[in-house]
Amino acid sequence: MDAQQKAEGDKAVPLEVRADVKHTEGVVSMGRFDDPNSGKSSFSFLLGAAPHLDMKYTIFGKVTQGMEVLHKLEGLETIKQGIFVMPKERVAIHSTYWYLASKPLTLGMLGFPAITASAAGSGSTVHAGNGSYCSQLQDDMDHLRSRFNWQAEELQRVRAKCLPS
Repeated sequence: MDAQQKAEGDKAVPLEVRADVKHTEGVVSMGRFDDPNSGKSSFSFLLGAAPHLDMKYTIFGKVTQGMEVLHKLEGLETIKQGIFVMPKERVAIHSTYWYLASKPLTLGMLGFPAITASAAGSGSTVHAGNGSYCSQLQDDMDHLRSRFNWQAEELQRVRAKCLPS
């Protein structure tokens, strides 16, 4: 790992739980040590319900497609450590992408007043006659901006890795 990766790896993820968010099949859950706020880079994909983990481990994602690939992992030789069962040999993830599944992007304009956007520093300000629609547009713009920024950073990492200096 390079220095930046080591620095990121040293950061801890605090425990964040909600009673209505359960450990069910496909959930991606944070691994940690005895300290609830010691989550690092280990995580679990759940192959089935695990209610004994509810309110004890942070859930930060869910498989939305490709569960058949996840179930192929069940055929791997495993070891058990405490309550955890894991592959005997390391499994590497070579490619990922993300999106906000709980908030689909909607930018329809029918039935709403004209909206203007003007640059304001690094963000945008949206003005409209309908406050909630304006707020939704601002949230959508913020989401798109964060995706764009992540993709730009990822492109720079790939360029640095693949192209000569």
